[in-house]
Amino acid sequence: MSMFKIFKSAINNHYYFYLKVAGNKVILSSEGYTCKYSCMEAINSIKAEASLDHRYERRNQNFDHYSFNLKTSRSEIICSSENYKTSERREYDIALVKTAAPQAAVLDYTV
Repeated sequence: MSMFKIFKSAINNHYYFYLKVAGNKVILSSEGYTCKYSCMEAINSIKAEASLDHRYERRNQNFDHYSFNLKTSRSEIICSSENYKTSERREYDIALVKTAAPQAAVLDYTV
């Protein structure tokens, strides 16, 4: 089962989330948000737009460094992926996000 997990950093008091998929793998992680509401809005945006391929910014920094960002309709980065050694692996994880994110549960570890 896939799930978004929300947590608050003890270092800067910002809210963050990550998306875990089957096998407990973290597939996306967010920037820091100063309020929980903004963090939740980002998750809702991902759930609504994850299936739209044009929201994914594919990045190729060199021949063995591939990643992607998921962007809003205003081209703001919502979250980012890990780094991959192949573009095929990156595309595999994008496909996972497209199917897993819309129905992922949301667990809030800040309450």
